Amino acid sequence: MLIRPGRATRSLVQISGRGITTDAENAVEIIDNYVPVGADSFSVENPGRFRVGDKIMVRRRGNPRKIKGDGGLFGP
Repeated sequence: MLIRPGRATRSLVQISGRGITTDAENAVEIIDNYVPVGADSFSVENPGRFRVGDKIMVRRRGNPRKIKGDGGLFGP
């Protein structure tokens, strides 16, 4: 779980760089069933692998049911 401690307004996650670099060997899954837009925390499998200051990449996989069908964003 990523938690932003304190009351000061600041970014929990900073996104920067050029292009996308992936490291499939070290990937971990987000285990929450749903993470809403604007969330400031989420749970991951094996959180002990992370330390304060680690750089991470979050990859969002599209959900076909949300994109198309079952009353999704773009209809059946």
